[in-house]
Amino acid sequence: MTYYPDLSPYQYTVVDQPMVNVGWLEPGEHFPRGPVPSHLVDALLKLGTRPRNKLRGFHFCGFCSRYRGTGEIHVVSASGIRYAAPMLIIHYIFAHRYRPPAEFIDAVLMPVKAIA
Repeated sequence: MTYYPDLSPYQYTVVDQPMVNVGWLEPGEHFPRGPVPSHLVDALLKLGTRPRNKLRGFHFCGFCSRYRGTGEIHVVSASGIRYAAPMLIIHYIFAHRYRPPAEFIDAVLMPVKAIA
């Protein structure tokens, strides 16, 4: 997969509206770790039932090679910021203790604002 720093401009595919990256992790790059709200993974799993930008092939976790994913989760915050995260973000949180930025967590936990 490709590494992008959290909250950097999204550039993985062409989009009609600006978005920012969250959770595009790779070995050798620092990422924040720590606890997340207990219902965050459940909310991401629900959003993940409708992945966006699903491309050919699978992405394997560069940290453990045990999980593969494809597609992205897109959400928009109450202030209108659009976030793009790889489906692997769920695995990164659960298996590698990745802690996404607080503003992304807030957007995910407001499912009414999820991009359909």
